Amino acid sequence: MPVNINVIISRSLGSLLIHERCPVGCTDLQKMPKSDPVITDPTAYDQQSSSLMDAENSSKNFARGGHEIFGEPITQEQKNSRMKYQRELQLQTEEKKFHLKKERDRMKREDALIEQKIKKDAIEAAQEMEEGARKEKEKMEKLKQDMLENKVKAEERRVLEEEENVREKLQKEQILSQI
Repeated sequence: MPVNINVIISRSLGSLLIHERCPVGCTDLQKMPKSDPVITDPTAYDQQSSSLMDAENSSKNFARGGHEIFGEPITQEQKNSRMKYQRELQLQTEEKKFHLKKERDRMKREDALIEQKIKKDAIEAAQEMEEGARKEKEKMEKLKQDMLENKVKAEERRVLEEEENVREKLQKEQILSQI
């Protein structure tokens, strides 16, 4: 006779009643077999359920059936197709993660290249600005030098003109004194 787990949990006033392993179609607690005691201790149920869960997790035997706890058990074909689907889904997930990682790495490389280009452009711009400032400074120095030279030349011309004027005056005075 197939056995299904019919768990009825009722909490009232802090007590926990758990009824387990009722034969198929068993709705009355009085019809429950005597070999399956009613567990009233919550810690006993936790120990029992954890051992059942460990057994389920450790081996993929699908012993409990296909549709939750109740219903028809699943066939080997259904088990195989479910496992195949889960493997394919896992492979797809891993492939998606791989592609996402690959895309992130590509984006990081592109960002690094863009950052290098920005740094290179900034260095070139700074060099151009320094070159422009140097040329402007040279231009100003040359302009100052030209102005200084022009001033010196103007001063020399003025001195020469004064000397010429003084000579002319002396000549006029000599001519006038000879008369």
